[in-house]
Amino acid sequence: MSRLKCQLNVFSRSPHISQILTGFIMLRNEKVINLEINYKPEMLKLYPTPHMIEAIIDNRIKVAYDMLDGYNFNKQVVEKYLMGIDFYFKRSYNIAHHKDFEYASRIYPLGFNYHVTTPKNIIDKRWDISSIYAAASSLRNNIFFYKRNFYIEKFEDIPHWDNETLILFLTRAWDPEESSMLDEKIKAERYHINNMRADCIIKLREIFGGKFIGGFSPSPYTHEKFPSCVVDRALTKRTNFMRLVKKANICVATMGLHESNGWKLGEYIAASKAIVAEKLHYDVPGNFNNIDNYFEFTNADQCVQQVMKLYSNKKLAFDMMIKNYNYYHNFLRADRLIFNTITIAIKDADCAQLP
Repeated sequence: MSRLKCQLNVFSRSPHISQILTGFIMLRNEKVINLEINYKPEMLKLYPTPHMIEAIIDNRIKVAYDMLDGYNFNKQVVEKYLMGIDFYFKRSYNIAHHKDFEYASRIYPLGFNYHVTTPKNIIDKRWDISSIYAAASSLRNNIFFYKRNFYIEKFEDIPHWDNETLILFLTRAWDPEESSMLDEKIKAERYHINNMRADCIIKLREIFGGKFIGGFSPSPYTHEKFPSCVVDRALTKRTNFMRLVKKANICVATMGLHESNGWKLGEYIAASKAIVAEKLHYDVPGNFNNIDNYFEFTNADQCVQQVMKLYSNKKLAFDMMIKNYNYYHNFLRADRLIFNTITIAIKDADCAQLP
């Protein structure tokens, strides 16, 4: 049987798109597809966001993968772009935000995102110092050790419960005043995110003591604004953080920028954790829901209450771990996530009788 032909057009080396490239590369390695990858940074200005990849499936179906946080794009630019594609899979998907788009029916939920990679991922190659991401990332992304710690197997684990219950919430704070370019709405959201995270850290630490490992990664901003919540830098180093995720039983997540589902959620699901998460604003494929896959909270007191439910009921927590293990392997693992989008695109394209 001949393999499906897929062509990827890559316009930037944004870490947001690494998961998509990883999924396609894994399917190629698994001999499910034939894959051609074209890096075209000169075309970036023609696309709505640098956090996007375009794919041509079976030489006829044009698919976009939008990995942007929320809907912080130019609506008119996106609507014009939608005219020229068949399917638009969006990481931050909420139909209420795009239902009035002329081509809203072409937008589909993609799923959770996190920075996972695989050998021979094009965005892990040596950075072009003129690229828009080089200033922040060129040094660390030239280090093989760094890339290796984002390989898919580093995130994966099976449901298990260590004898010593551990609750984990290591996070960062966003400086609302770091740039004069930030509008008041974005600044207000950053204040909310920081304060929510700080409140959760303080109250979880107060209730669970040594069973809780959590706090802000150190920065001038966190030292100034939340000094009692700052943890040692060693805890937030990549290798240590991922070791702690696998060791933890219960992991806490809060809202990301632009109300996005944060990357930590994807990492927790990959590691088959019991999860307590701030209310999600964006939908994902599959029946990922409050109660089965995570317990929802809207304030720090609720966060503590939801953690306590799992902390005091090992069976409840373990059942959640199993459901997240199953969700990961059916919907989130990079190859499965991409395989699902290809299946949808081919099925719906044939129903619509695309050429």
